[in-house]
Amino acid sequence: MRLDSWRAIEAEIDRITEESGDEDQLNQNTKENVRDFVNFARERCPVPTEVGRGYRATICFSWSTRPPVEVEVFEDRFEFYRFHDGRTEIKEARHTPGGAFPQELAADLPSAG
Repeated sequence: MRLDSWRAIEAEIDRITEESGDEDQLNQNTKENVRDFVNFARERCPVPTEVGRGYRATICFSWSTRPPVEVEVFEDRFEFYRFHDGRTEIKEARHTPGGAFPQELAADLPSAG
C-alpha cells in the first residue's frame, strides 16, 4: 500500500491491528496512544514514509528525513529515535492516552513546513 496520506496511514494501522495474533495484540492503551499520535502528527508533520509493527506490541512511524526519524508508540510512552551516522539519539516521553502531547517530543518531530 502506498502511504501518501494520513488516511492511508490510518488504513495501514487498522490492517496491522486486525492481523495481530493473540500474543502480538495491541492493548487498548497502545491503540489510543497511536490515535493520539496520529491526531497530533497529522497537523504538524509530513506523512510518514513507513508505518509498521515494532519489536513488541507497538506501532512505529518512520520518516526518511536527514537524519532519519522514527517514533515507536507504546501503551504508556513514545520513544523517539534519530539515526545519525554511527550513532542513534533516543528520547522517551511518557504519555497517558487522552493526555496532552509531550512537548519534548513535539519539538523533535519532522515539520510539515
